[in-house]
Amino acid sequence: MNTKAASPTSVLVGALALMLLLASAGIVHGKSHTCSSLSFDDHLYHFEGVDIDFDGGSLFIIHEGRDVTTIEITADYQLLIDDELVKTDADQQKLLKEFYTLTEEITEQAKDIGLEGARIGIRGAKLGVVAVGRVLKLLSAGYDTDDLERDMERDAQKLEKEAAKLERRAAKIESLADDLEDVSDELKHEIPELRALRWF
Repeated sequence: MNTKAASPTSVLVGALALMLLLASAGIVHGKSHTCSSLSFDDHLYHFEGVDIDFDGGSLFIIHEGRDVTTIEITADYQLLIDDELVKTDADQQKLLKEFYTLTEEITEQAKDIGLEGARIGIRGAKLGVVAVGRVLKLLSAGYDTDDLERDMERDAQKLEKEAAKLERRAAKIESLADDLEDVSDELKHEIPELRALRWF
């Protein structure tokens, strides 16, 4: 079992996982949602005292511990900690670019999957309404229980196919998150200022 302290990477993955769970319960697009310590509103994630947000082209990671600490990775992959520029070389900036890009991709894909999960959930709920209507059709001639079973099975298979596609996309996010964890470890190894934060 991995017992190391939670990094922004694991926090992000946890936040995304919870977001997907909320989506499967039928989140409606366009609103901010809160569950336990997680909130999701456009690109904002909050989980266990860490905010991860894109604003003005920069990636911000804000830790709200005893003292608030802000990491900023700019759109040109410069690193700032509490508004102080950290000197980085070309290799370190390449790692910062990877971290920025992976976080952005995970965020966008998770949001898309969350919305699609909500749509599938809504369609599933509508199936229940449709089923009631079909049961009432049993009262009419020319529609029997075999017809009802066939129609419901067809609709259920359509939803299962959509859910399977969603699951494959979620597996891709999990793979990206593993890559992000590796890049995070490299950043801590290569940049002493990040390593000194301990929570990163």
